[in-house]
Amino acid sequence: MQHVAQLIPPILLAATAGAVWLAGYFWRNRRQAGAIWFAGCLLSCGLWTLLDASSFLLDAPWAQELARRAVWPVVLSANLCFFRFACAYAQRARWWRAARAPVVGAIAGDLLLMATNSLHHLVWRPSTWVDVGFTRIPALSPGPVFFWLHLPVAYGLILGGVVALFAHTIGSQTFYLRRTALLSIGMVIPLVINFFVVSRLTVGIDLTPVGLLIAFGFVTWVTFYGRLLDVMPTARSLLFQQHRDPVIVLDDALRIIDVNPAARQLLGDGGTQGAPAVALLPFWSEVDAVIARGDGQSAEIGYGGRVIELRSLRVYGDRRTVTGRLVVLHDITERARLIRELNAYARTVAHDLKNPLTAAVGYLELVRMSEPQLHDESARRLNDAEEMCHEMARIIDALLRRRPVPAAR
Repeated sequence: MQHVAQLIPPILLAATAGAVWLAGYFWRNRRQAGAIWFAGCLLSCGLWTLLDASSFLLDAPWAQELARRAVWPVVLSANLCFFRFACAYAQRARWWRAARAPVVGAIAGDLLLMATNSLHHLVWRPSTWVDVGFTRIPALSPGPVFFWLHLPVAYGLILGGVVALFAHTIGSQTFYLRRTALLSIGMVIPLVINFFVVSRLTVGIDLTPVGLLIAFGFVTWVTFYGRLLDVMPTARSLLFQQHRDPVIVLDDALRIIDVNPAARQLLGDGGTQGAPAVALLPFWSEVDAVIARGDGQSAEIGYGGRVIELRSLRVYGDRRTVTGRLVVLHDITERARLIRELNAYARTVAHDLKNPLTAAVGYLELVRMSEPQLHDESARRLNDAEEMCHEMARIIDALLRRRPVPAAR
């Protein structure tokens, strides 16, 4: 037992270091939805494990007991930050608005009771001390407030965040479901361990902080291998799946988030989630500027024997920050064919009109040269006729210079 107990402080300190390192990564990516809240959650968890390690390593009993009691408000902070992260990440801001007043009120009441516990002992009863072999640590005995206020709030915030994440991934690809499941498992593991401790199904040391180390492993995997921040989630509705036009969703770095079946049928399976858009769009060099702008302007390209109109629109997050691009491709082959036929007809008509018009202008100039002493009214009408002929010539030249529609290739 002594050898096992001696491993706990180093494990907790390692968990603290890992939490701070992960929090730094999320802080550097704080522009992503919910990232700043998850950084706060990780920092709170790191402080949690540090305080728990301190209760093993400190010599003064009062300091050990203070460290143990300080864990409780830190746990509330971690759980609150996770719930805020889940609401922001899953675009469920209205969930937080609905829960804000009761949650803030419950946490404030819990903290007030903790601060005045010496007057009523509703949160903690007098501590008992547990001998772990190499030291003695305080074991807090929870009072009634723990069971009807602190525990429901702490558990409810974690479970509420998990529900928000899963609600957002309903109907999504396996990629998103697997990532959400792993993140949720990581966050629930400490809760399950704590349940056994609270239910007194385990005796002795509270292993909940040790469970955080396992949770950090899940979070690390989901963050880097599952690209938690690189590929932001997009709930795919039935309309998206069955849309006749190819639709592609890109993140702000122009990496693929989602592709509907129509786009897969047109472009093939060249691009996977997280891959750059160039991997999916073989005509990328022709449309990259249009996609990057995302201002609704369109580009027409020929591809696969068709003429495709591509339009890119910006996707905005909760705070009106640009989080990606929605790219819609529309088959305009038939329209382009009709336009080309109309253009060809217009060019033919323009050529047919230009020759007699040129002859008419020449006759008008000949009249002016042969009759230098024209009456003022006749000269004015002759000028008007020449001006109208020149205007018609400019219109015909504009028709001949008109930009041709791309042909299917």
